Amino acid sequence: MHKGKDVVPTLGTTEKGNLKSNIGSVAVTLTEEEIEEIEAAVPADEVAGERYHERSMKLTRHHVVSPPFSSWKGS
Repeated sequence: MHKGKDVVPTLGTTEKGNLKSNIGSVAVTLTEEEIEEIEAAVPADEVAGERYHERSMKLTRHHVVSPPFSSWKGS
């Protein structure tokens, strides 16, 4: 998330309380040392594959097709 001003993390949640907590994470700042420690623990080139097993994916909302943002009419 600290890779540039053009990187925007998207957090998924189904609970309002979790959303409030997620929004609060905007205030978190990591030092260069902390970023290096995280990157060493989980090297990007070693992360591969699907997030969930194929059968589990069918139980998630990932198979749902969301309407385009252009169709949204705010209140």
